[in-house]
Amino acid sequence: MLSSARCPARVLVLGTLALLFATASHAQEPAPADQGLRIAVVSLARLERDYTLLRAQEQVLGQWMQQRRTYHDELANFVFLSSADFQEVVALVQKPRPLSEEDQARLDELRQISDEKDQHYAELRAATERTPQESDEFNSLQDIYEARLEELGALRDEIITELGDRRQTAVAGLMTKVKEAIVAEAEEGGYALVLDADMVFHGGDDITDAVLERLNSEAEAAGGGEATGGGEATGGGEATGGGEATGGGEDAGGGEDAGGEEDAGGGEGGGQEGGQGGAE
Repeated sequence: MLSSARCPARVLVLGTLALLFATASHAQEPAPADQGLRIAVVSLARLERDYTLLRAQEQVLGQWMQQRRTYHDELANFVFLSSADFQEVVALVQKPRPLSEEDQARLDELRQISDEKDQHYAELRAATERTPQESDEFNSLQDIYEARLEELGALRDEIITELGDRRQTAVAGLMTKVKEAIVAEAEEGGYALVLDADMVFHGGDDITDAVLERLNSEAEAAGGGEATGGGEATGGGEATGGGEATGGGEDAGGGEDAGGEEDAGGGEGGGQEGGQGGAE
């Protein structure tokens, strides 16, 4: 199953915002010397948390990630199938739910085949001695299992990569709005420099509330703060013999945090729910 290590959502958002501050800081001419250097601060953490479009975007990405996780975990129940049968499972899992009676019956049949092979593999693995035929069966099942794990690992990596790409695209689209709001507030207030409030120990006028009010008012006027950048995940991808797989259908689940790359890896043990043993 997929591990609970978080995707670097905050790092990406805050990192992008930080890059914008250099531009915002020099958005207007320095104040005359007799007025002194006016400095403002903005809390990037609060912008990330309270800007409605950013929050909505994270919810969209969270839904997409949950759907991918479900797809990955469902395929993990079929790790003792041959390559051809596993590809059939991939095609069935990608279909809209509920499945037809015929498709559901076939999926259940393939699950039973995998479960029976899983049980046989566990018995052979636990045996202190094996006949030559049993050794061949064990090695064959182990080869099948390791090949499926490799495919699931490739799927996991693709999910993580695509999540990062989707987040970067979505966040980049909002950063122009954030920059414009910061520059506008700085110019209206006569500030020559804007810094991240979370990096300043003392001083500076906090304009975070004003920036948020401007951003959220614009978002509401433009359509209620809907997230448009993350996009829906529609349909699953293809798991190929070389281990490529993408996919899943639409899912309404998920939450604010899109994080969570999970680990499809093995390890020693028994059963399809976890990783089974390695090579003898």
